[in-house]
Amino acid sequence: MHKLPGRSWRTRPGSWNCYRHGESIAYLIQYNTLSKSIFGHLQNAQFPPYFAISAATTLFLTMGVAALVSLLNLFWAGPVTTKVMLDRKDLVKKNQPVPEEMNRKFSILHGVSSLLNLRVVGAVVKNCFWVGLWFGSK
Repeated sequence: MHKLPGRSWRTRPGSWNCYRHGESIAYLIQYNTLSKSIFGHLQNAQFPPYFAISAATTLFLTMGVAALVSLLNLFWAGPVTTKVMLDRKDLVKKNQPVPEEMNRKFSILHGVSSLLNLRVVGAVVKNCFWVGLWFGSK
């Protein structure tokens, strides 16, 4: 087996560190420093491109289930969650109480979207280790 220079997971820790920062550290900073409204707008702007890139990447890597999960997040979970979030925001702007059922629905949809994303991340990490071991062996 030919070894591709610089393609082993052992030589690419920067990619994983960038991912960790973007997914966890930056999220916590944004959540703790931005108002709820601005944070919601930021998430609304960030996630459609993120899900599209995730779907394209997993399709490119021919990871079938992960690609389908990314597409499900892009075309169903993301838009439905965003619609509920915007409906909640409209009620808050009108100084109307947000029904508990709407909060519950948003929480469930947000959790489903997060679990779908976690499935994709797990598949990508597994694939990176597999490729690193495959090309890293002599």
